[in-house]
Amino acid sequence: MRALLEWLRRTADSRAAAWLIFGAALVARLALGFALLHPYAPLTADAAVYDTLARGIVERGAFDDPPGVPTAHRMPGYPLFLAAIHAAGGTDPIVARLVQVLIGATCPVALFLLARPLFGPLAAAIAALLGIVDPFLIFYDYQLWAESLGITTVAWALYYFTARVEPAGSAARYAVCGVLAGVAANFRPDLLFLAPTFACWALTHVRPWRNAVQWCAAMGGTAVLALTPWIARNAITLHHFVPLTTEAGFILWQSNNTDVLYDPDLHGGYVPWPGHPGRDYQEEPNLRQDPRFAGYTDEVDLDRRLRGEVFSFWREHWREMPGFVLGKWTKLLAITPFHAYWPHLFVWVSRIWYSVVLSGFFAGIALALARRRPISLLLWFVGWFLVRIALFMSVFRYRLQVEPLFLLFTGAAVAWLVERFHLEDSGDSRAQQTWIGG
Repeated sequence: MRALLEWLRRTADSRAAAWLIFGAALVARLALGFALLHPYAPLTADAAVYDTLARGIVERGAFDDPPGVPTAHRMPGYPLFLAAIHAAGGTDPIVARLVQVLIGATCPVALFLLARPLFGPLAAAIAALLGIVDPFLIFYDYQLWAESLGITTVAWALYYFTARVEPAGSAARYAVCGVLAGVAANFRPDLLFLAPTFACWALTHVRPWRNAVQWCAAMGGTAVLALTPWIARNAITLHHFVPLTTEAGFILWQSNNTDVLYDPDLHGGYVPWPGHPGRDYQEEPNLRQDPRFAGYTDEVDLDRRLRGEVFSFWREHWREMPGFVLGKWTKLLAITPFHAYWPHLFVWVSRIWYSVVLSGFFAGIALALARRRPISLLLWFVGWFLVRIALFMSVFRYRLQVEPLFLLFTGAAVAWLVERFHLEDSGDSRAQQTWIGG
C-alpha cells in the first residue's frame, strides 16, 4: 500500500502525469464506448436537431430549421463544431463522436491540474482516475449534444482561473476568462454563469476595489464580444435583439407553472410538452392549440410570450417560491439517467456512482472547509449553479455542469481516508498530519 501511494504521488508530480491521464481517459472512453454505448447508432432527439443545423451551415451557408427559415432556438457553437467536421468529410456520426471523445478525454486532465495545487498530488490523482471512468462523462462524450464540449470548456476555465488569475490577477487575464465564459455560452447559454462566478470571486478577494471593478469590466466586455457575432446575426436575420436563444422562454415555462407547482409527481421537475418550440412553428399543433399562446407570429414572439407567462407565475406565487425552489434542489439529489438513452447496465452503474460521488462531494467540501483550503471559487461556481437550477429545472443532464467538482471533492475525501487509515495501520505519527488533519 505504501509503495502504491508513493508511486501515485511521484507520478502525479511528474511532467508526464497529464499525458498519462489523457491517454488513459482516451482508452477508457473508446473501450467502454464501443462496448456499451453503440457509437454507430443513428442520431435522435437533440442530436438530430444539431445535425440538421450543421448540414444547413455546410450546404446552404444558413443557420435555419426547417430549411429557409432562420432560427435561434439553439446556440451556434455546437452546430458550427459539427459543421466543421462535416465540411472535412466526416458526415458519418461516428466521426463526430470520435472527435468529441478525443476532446472529452482532456476533461480529466483539467480536473487533475485543478485539484493538484488545492489538495495535493494524491487527491489530484484520485480525482483524475474518477474522471477517467466516470460513466456520466463517458456517456455524454458519445452523445452529439452540446453538454460534453461545454463542460470540458468549464473545467479548463476553472483551471485557468485558479492557476493564472488567482495568484496574480490582471485585466488581460480576466479578459481571457470572459472569452472562455463567452465560448462556453456559445455551446450552452446557461454556462454564461462562469462570468458571475469569476466576478464574485474578484469582488470578494481583490483589493483595491478599483482593480476588482476594472478587471470584472474587462471580463464582461470580452464575454459580450464572444457573443457579438451571434447577436448581430440574430438582429440581421430575425430582426430582433436575441442575445442567447429563443428557447429560453420554453424551458422556463416548462418548469415554472402551476402544474409543476401543485402536482407532487412533477414538483421540482417540468411539464413534458411534445414537439419542439423551435421547429416549424406554423405546423406545431401543441402550440397552436394552446389558447394562451394563440396568435404568435414567430419564435421570438413565442419566446417573449412564454417569458411573460413565467414572470406572471413568479409574481402571483411569490410566497410559495422558497418551497418551490427547495423542491428543485431536492430533486437534484435524486435524479437518475433517462432510460431511453442509457443502456440498462449503465443505468444501475450510474445510480451507484452518483450515490458515491454525491457523498464524496459533501464530505470533501466539509473537509476542505475544516482545513481552510482555498475553495471559494469552486463554492461560488456551485452557488451560481444552484441559482440556475432555481430558475429552470432539475434534469439529469444539467447536473453534468458540476460533475467535475463532484469528482474533485470526492478525490480529496478519498485521499484523506486513504492517507489517514494507512498511516494509522502503519503506526505512523503523521496520521493526524494529513492534508485535512494538520
